[in-house]
Amino acid sequence: MEDDKKEKPVLDEQQSEENVMKLQLAIHDGLTVEVQHYKERDFHIARGKLKSIVAGDCIIFDDGERIKFSEVINVFVD
Repeated sequence: MEDDKKEKPVLDEQQSEENVMKLQLAIHDGLTVEVQHYKERDFHIARGKLKSIVAGDCIIFDDGERIKFSEVINVFVD
């Protein structure tokens, strides 16, 4: 079971800034996002519309799911 656990990738500053810009665009324009994030030593995908962005802390989806910025790996906007 230990072999199934994955390492969290380290994002450079440019990738982190790009993710934040995509999230801001999505919330401003009401777009659907797909957020790849790292939690509990594995990769996960959350998809939906954003309810809010808590500066420096997390993003909140319409369904109430919260993802910490420190867990975000990549953001895709539809």
